[in-house]
Amino acid sequence: MRNEKQAKSVIRKIIRKAKRDWTTGIYVGCAEDGVTLSNCSQLERDLIDAVFSVDASIIHFVSLTTGRRLGDVLIVLEHDSSPQEIICDYTCNDYMERLINA
Repeated sequence: MRNEKQAKSVIRKIIRKAKRDWTTGIYVGCAEDGVTLSNCSQLERDLIDAVFSVDASIIHFVSLTTGRRLGDVLIVLEHDSSPQEIICDYTCNDYMERLINA
């Protein structure tokens, strides 16, 4: 990927914002076949590596105390994508808006 370092920075910022709340679990899944690539006990680096291990992935944010899904982000990586284009879709709610746009 041409802008890999900048794309990883975008994903890292989202993950770090979510991890500020220790009750948030972060899971990465393959968007194409639904296989879970990482779980919430993994390090930030491992979560980012899981996103970059496939072309299309979904980052799931879950409340560990209630089990309620807080939101999802669809990441699609193409060779010439700019870092701002890798987020193709996300759940439209206040929680996700804070993670994505802040």
